[in-house]
Formats: sequence, C-alpha cells, structure tokens
Amino acid sequence: MTNGLPFNYKLLIILKGWKEVESEKFEDGGTVRIYTKNDAEITFATIESSMGIMLARSIK
Repeated sequence: MTNGLPFNYKLLIILKGWKEVESEKFEDGGTVRIYTKNDAEITFATIESSMGIMLARSIK
C-alpha cells in the first residue's frame, strides 16, 4: 500500500463506477487525476508523485 491506497487503486476506482474526467502531468513527473461518478456532486482526485499517492475529496 502507498499512503493508504492499495496498489491497484485505479482498477478499484473503475469497478466502483467512477470515471476520470481530467488529468494533468507536471514537470516533476507527478500526475493529478480527477474522477466523478455520474456527474455527481462528489468528486475526488488522486495525486501521484515519486513520494507516493494521495487522495483528495471534494463535495459541492
């Protein structure tokens, strides 16, 4: 596990019905991916970097 997320977290996200709506790569190699479920008011993002993976959640 990395920062509390299982290694295959992307598969778990897809199986739970979430879809990636936006992604951005940064010069340092990090990536931010934003997910939503059926255009719900709840979205979340994964922040992937060399230091690990973090999860951020937003509720509109």
